[in-house]
Amino acid sequence: MLRELDFPATDAGLRAELEAQAEALGPEALWRRLAEEDPVAAGRIHSANLRKVVRALEVVTLTGRPFAASLPEAAPLWRPAARFTVSMPNEPLAARLAERARRMWHEQGLLDEVRGLLPEGLADGPTASRAIGYAQGIAVLRGAMTPEDGLEETVRLTWRMVRRQRAWFGRDDEAVVLESGAAGNAEQVRDAALLG
Repeated sequence: MLRELDFPATDAGLRAELEAQAEALGPEALWRRLAEEDPVAAGRIHSANLRKVVRALEVVTLTGRPFAASLPEAAPLWRPAARFTVSMPNEPLAARLAERARRMWHEQGLLDEVRGLLPEGLADGPTASRAIGYAQGIAVLRGAMTPEDGLEETVRLTWRMVRRQRAWFGRDDEAVVLESGAAGNAEQVRDAALLG
């Protein structure tokens, strides 16, 4: 572990109660409650993202403290710690992501996997049913979108996840950025490890 992260406990009963309130009053009402109790969290969480709104209210209710929605500013727990991120230009990365999604859909049997998991409750789970690829597979099998549209949406959402990951890891000012395929990466790793 490189940084101290404090994840407050969960309470299934409280979460169910908050979800029931959202269903009865609408998600916007729950978000307004969050805005009153923790305006900073409400400013970071879109009102349509019910899952995050519920979690934020759950944390506020359980702890009595604001919901911490970002990486803490605290220093790493120990040194030396050489950390690395790999960077790749958008165009080749986008092409690799699209090819990976195409293989998942056409050669690796994503739709067959989803079809097999539906009787096991895949569509009822709050997390797996929303996972990139699975959500689109469910929609295709239910006739809500074509396989081509499912693949296209999988690619689009995967790219959005890449942007989020880049933003997350980009906050680490101490990480050494390695350019994918660049000469000299091994030397950079060596130097960072020795200096750490």
